[in-house]
Amino acid sequence: MVGNQYEKIITCIFIIHRATLTAIASDSVDISAIGAITPPSCMPTASGGGVVDYG
Repeated sequence: MVGNQYEKIITCIFIIHRATLTAIASDSVDISAIGAITPPSCMPTASGGGVVDYG
């Protein structure tokens, strides 16, 4: 009887081990994020009153 319980425990450990290896060895992972991307604001300035001299 003890041997049969031992075999069941080993079988369960093996199944759990195989399941976790499959999850760890996946090629890709889907990640989702909720939020908004807000770029920093910028204000372009030109020296010389905004006059551009192309040469």
